[in-house]
Amino acid sequence: WGIEHAPNIDVNTASNIQVIKGASALRYGGDAIGGTIVIEPARVISKDTLSGSLISQLQTNGRGGSITGSINNYRKSGWYQQATVTYKRLGDYDAPDYVLSNTGSETAAFNLGLGYKTFEYGANLKYSYYESSLGILRASHIGNAADLVRSINSGTPTVINDFT
Repeated sequence: WGIEHAPNIDVNTASNIQVIKGASALRYGGDAIGGTIVIEPARVISKDTLSGSLISQLQTNGRGGSITGSINNYRKSGWYQQATVTYKRLGDYDAPDYVLSNTGSETAAFNLGLGYKTFEYGANLKYSYYESSLGILRASHIGNAADLVRSINSGTPTVINDFT
């Protein structure tokens, strides 16, 4: 990635996501003139607590879905552990009258956190793994300017394959 792109994240690891635009974004540096996204993790609880969640999602367009599992272990002493695992797989997306060939995707993410937090201070160690394979619409591949003009004027993709 370059400076014009943000890193990939698993949104299931965020407790709160804010989009900050305008002059308020300058608080995060001069490069944030177009806005910034602030991602906040879950708050650390200072009591003996074990919590977790399992989220599954299915969608018809793409004929796939995702599953996310997370577990959080907090201790009154201030020590905590957090883990989240996500897997998502989708096939080709559909337009109303045809399949958008080669638009499937597969994503795997894993986040692990270990830390210590008191009212006055704290420290944490985090590991995050994110891998995504994205298909690029087959009809978007062009060889020359004539192909581009034909694609724009056709109204439908030049390549339409069966669902994969």
